[in-house]
Amino acid sequence: MEKVGAFTDRATDNGEWRPGNPASGQQATPMLAAYFNMLQRELVNLVMGAGLTLDKNDDSQIFKAI
Repeated sequence: MEKVGAFTDRATDNGEWRPGNPASGQQATPMLAAYFNMLQRELVNLVMGAGLTLDKNDDSQIFKAI
């Protein structure tokens, strides 16, 4: 697993999301497909590794897996 800073230089010094600031010209951290795909893979592996079947109608799967 990685922080968003591993995918872009538009992050905080700690590699986390940052807001934009139009007054100073600082751009916000972009919404990156590569980052969200990594998160999805991590979460899917957590759920399936617990022996559960992915279910789009069950928002408690991560809780159950933990």
